[in-house]
Formats: sequence, C-alpha cells, structure tokens
Amino acid sequence: MAINIGRTLTLDSPVIGADLANIIFGFGFSDIVLRFYAFHVFIIPIIMLAIMSVHLPKNLVLDIPVSSAITGIILVMGGLFPVEVGVKYIPNLPTQITFPEWYFTSLYAFIRVQHLNPFIAGAIIPAIFVLIFLIVPFFDRGKKIAMLDRPFWVALGVAALGQIAIVTVWGFRAANPFDALTGEGQLVIDPTLFGSSLLLASALAYGFVYVYVRWRRSK
Repeated sequence: MAINIGRTLTLDSPVIGADLANIIFGFGFSDIVLRFYAFHVFIIPIIMLAIMSVHLPKNLVLDIPVSSAITGIILVMGGLFPVEVGVKYIPNLPTQITFPEWYFTSLYAFIRVQHLNPFIAGAIIPAIFVLIFLIVPFFDRGKKIAMLDRPFWVALGVAALGQIAIVTVWGFRAANPFDALTGEGQLVIDPTLFGSSLLLASALAYGFVYVYVRWRRSK
C-alpha cells in the first residue's frame, strides 16, 4: 500500500514524475522488490555510514559495535519468535480493502479526498505542514519556556496535534468517519466535510487550550 501510494505521488509529480517513477520503482512487481531491497539493505545504509564517517567520525567508534549488537539481537529475536507478515493471501476470497501502516493513514486520508490532486494531497500539503513546524522556532523567540507563559504557541501546537490525530484515524475509517470502511464505495471523502471538520476541530482545540492556559496562568 505504501509503495503504491509513493509510486502514484511520484507519477503525479510535474516534469520528471514519470521518469523518476521508472528509475525508483521500475516496470513491474519484481523490479519494485529488487530495487527496494537494494535501497533498504545496501544503498541507504552505505550512504548513511558515509555521511556519518565524514560528519561524525569519532562516533563511529561506538556506533559500529552498538549497531552490530542491535542487529544481532534483532536477528536472534526474529529467529526465536517469528512474526507473520500480515494476513495470509487466499486466492479464493474476494479482494479486501487494504490500509497502509498507521503512520501513513493521514496521507491516505488526504489522497482519498474527492477532486484533490494526489500530488498536492500526498506531497505538497504534508510538506507545508512540516515547513510550518520548522519555522515555528524562528517566531517563538520568547525567553520563558513554561507552557503557562506561552498560551498562543501551546494552543497552536495542541490544535496541530489534533489535526494529525483526526486525519490519522480518518485514514482507517469510511467517508463518514463514524462508520467502518468496508467497501470501495466508502473510500471517497467529501472535501467540504473533510475541510470543515479539520477547521472546526482545530478552532475548538485552539480556543479551549488557549482559554485554559490563560485561566491557569491568572491563578
């Protein structure tokens, strides 16, 4: 599921989307398996080790034996207590609705919104959200670190966490978040319902936390 979403987002990227998708994902299931295996097992670890050796050379003295020990423990635990990878595939059963891992369901919810471009939903909106978190320290320059002394930023943070929680849960649910997702007809989310729910929940969370923090501070 996560790979399919990533491939769709890459294909919808402007200008180089199709070429980049062919380079990363190839042209079939076997290409995806081989390339992602190489990325995860060889290419990315080698790049990380190379960067660490240049940027933090002294840390490698401790990191290499610790990483080796952790890897050994994981291999031993995996051999002693094997875990099956999800539900077994049974060809005779009808196709079921599949879900990505919980940390991807927020993106899944945005992608399911009707009339919303997948690239905007899965790449631009999350990038804007992350960018906002990155620039907050440049605006929150107060010297007081107690939460009671910073009601605006505390309330803003709680509202943001509330939005993350809502879209994460909505990714598991039907178009109506109070219903379980059981069929393809429940996949498409109404944009008005989605946007108004996020705005209302954020406003309520921000207002409640802001008033509460100010009240606690006055006492």
